[in-house]
Amino acid sequence: MRLAAALIATAALLAAPAAARAKEIVSVKVCGLDGCATTHDDAIIQGLTNGGPPIAPPPMRGGVISLRSAVSDGQKIRAHFTSWWAPSLHLLVTEDGTWMRVGAASAAAIDRAAAGFEPFPAETIGSRAGASAPRPAAPAPAPPPSDDGFDWLLLVLPAAALALAAVLLLRRRPRGDFPVPAP
Repeated sequence: MRLAAALIATAALLAAPAAARAKEIVSVKVCGLDGCATTHDDAIIQGLTNGGPPIAPPPMRGGVISLRSAVSDGQKIRAHFTSWWAPSLHLLVTEDGTWMRVGAASAAAIDRAAAGFEPFPAETIGSRAGASAPRPAAPAPAPPPSDDGFDWLLLVLPAAALALAAVLLLRRRPRGDFPVPAP
């Protein structure tokens, strides 16, 4: 009976879906008019990942710093996106034009990374920031998956484990007549 319980537990574990690889920001290229620097600062990455609630765009004062994020699935860089930091306002503007506050630690880390760079004109980020300049280009679409996207092992392995458990349970079942003990 222990064998059957172990096989059923193994089959249940095999039937659980495999964890998908998470895509996450792995680096940020901080740029001004006069240069760029790449950072892996966790506070900046957390600020770009988690952001904050959207707010109404305020009147713009000063320029903006470009924050170009690289997104990886753990194997290779899969995408890039650009956000903008308005240092004079301590606000982040996402690629779609949404304005938001980031946490104090993230804001301080972005300020440190952007220190010394000359900001781009506010018009660089489009009409939501000031003038009606065109918005930054959207990132290139992700390449299509290399297969049909279905992991057949998730179907085959649990089925094979269940079949093996059934065979082993049937083999242990007594067959035929039971010997009757003498009185």
